[in-house]
Amino acid sequence: MLNNIPGDIFFVILSASAYFLLASRIVKGENRWWKMIVFAGFIVCVWVVTHNISNQVELVFQRSSPSYYLGQELNDLKVLHPEKSVKVYAPTSLPSNHGNVFFTLFIICLYRWGKKAAWLGLMALLFSTPRMLTGAHWFTDVVLGSVLMSWLVAAHFLATPIFDAYLRLEQRAADRLSQLFLSLTG
Repeated sequence: MLNNIPGDIFFVILSASAYFLLASRIVKGENRWWKMIVFAGFIVCVWVVTHNISNQVELVFQRSSPSYYLGQELNDLKVLHPEKSVKVYAPTSLPSNHGNVFFTLFIICLYRWGKKAAWLGLMALLFSTPRMLTGAHWFTDVVLGSVLMSWLVAAHFLATPIFDAYLRLEQRAADRLSQLFLSLTG
C-alpha cells in the first residue's frame, strides 16, 4: 500500500532520483553536482511556498475528499483494510498537496531544461494517481488544483527577477559548497 507515510517517502525518493537522473544528463561543467543540489533546494523552496498557499486554498474551498463525501464505508481503504495505515479520509481535498510536489518539480524543470524534462509530467500524473484511486482526491483536485497551483506559483518565481537572482546565486553557492567540501575532506 503506497498511500501512507512509507509510500510518501518512497515517492519522494523516486522523485529525487528522477530529478538527479535528468539533471545529471543535462547539467555539465565544473561543480555540476553542487549546481544540481542547489537547484533542488530552489525547487524545494518554491514547493514550500506552493504548499503554504495550497493550505490556504483548502480553507477557502472546503471540498470534501471522495471518501468523506461518498461515505467511508463505500470506498475508504481504512475500513476495507484496517490492517493497513492509509491516508484517505479528509474534509478537504482541493488542491492535492502530493500533486503539488510532483507538478512543482515538473514545471520548474520544464522551464529550465525544456523538452528534455517533459517525461517528468507523466511521472507527476502517475505519482498523483494513487491518491485519486484511494478516494483521497478527486481527479480535478490534482489536475485543476495541483497543476494550476504549481504553475501559478512557479510562474511567479520563474518569470520575475527572482529566478535571475537565483541563477546568479547558483554558481556562487555551488563554488562555495565545493570549496567547503574539499576543505573538510582534505
